[in-house]
Amino acid sequence: MGQAKDGASEEVWLKRQALQVVMQLPDDMDEALAVLRYAETLVKTFLADAPKTESRPENVVQLIR
Repeated sequence: MGQAKDGASEEVWLKRQALQVVMQLPDDMDEALAVLRYAETLVKTFLADAPKTESRPENVVQLIR
């Protein structure tokens, strides 16, 4: 999960991610909560089927000489 290695830094990492999400929400509290409910549904739907391995992502760009 993220780049966190221990419990304290994992909590900081998660709070930082939550703050980034919250900054994108509508100003109206009811609308913001509705967006979060939809987001929860999307996470449960699409990430539930994602592989659970923490493998290193493949290179997207390769240096060609």
